[in-house]
Amino acid sequence: MILTDKEIRDLCEKNDMISPFKEEALQSESYDLSIGDKVYVVNQNIRELDLDDKLSLDNLYKEVKITDKGFLINPKEYVLVSLNEALNIPEKINAHIRPRTRFIRAGLYVSAQHCNSTYSGNLKIGVFNFLNIPIRIYKSKKICQIIFEELEGIPTDKKQYKNKEDAPYQNEKEFVGPKLDPETQRKVDEIVNYFIGENKNEENLILLEWL
Repeated sequence: MILTDKEIRDLCEKNDMISPFKEEALQSESYDLSIGDKVYVVNQNIRELDLDDKLSLDNLYKEVKITDKGFLINPKEYVLVSLNEALNIPEKINAHIRPRTRFIRAGLYVSAQHCNSTYSGNLKIGVFNFLNIPIRIYKSKKICQIIFEELEGIPTDKKQYKNKEDAPYQNEKEFVGPKLDPETQRKVDEIVNYFIGENKNEENLILLEWL
């Protein structure tokens, strides 16, 4: 069941589902989310992105502050945009980020995004300029909508997003870039430790074969 303005308002007032909550951003069955004060642009010094390479993943984006003059998204450029609002999704609710029609018609695409129940944090959303001319965006501009759905039941504890080991964006406030899964991350860290002289042991030598 998709929640209406009544249910959304109630959950925001009682559970801080959206913070800060503004009545003027509440629609009949959605809520308008707005641009924060930061964007994250792709680091042009990276010539190739290897999804198994922790270093390139960690350095993929550079933070840029949005000034009062706005931020210019170049033609065919993809950036991540911070949102003003913090989300705190209840365990029996999930949510979906949807682009606004007016921006799609203007050539600015906002990536759809799913929010699991129990997710908490400040989302960073993908934005792409389809046009052959730059597009300027501004702080506090409404950029997308979030739609909430009620689940038929409550997910099991170990499957809830807040309890998963591979939930790197839980409680995200500062930017968190693309992450490896926990097991791959562990192996990478152990290999790095081997080369810098920490924990040299037989297990580390075996791990070298994983490269």
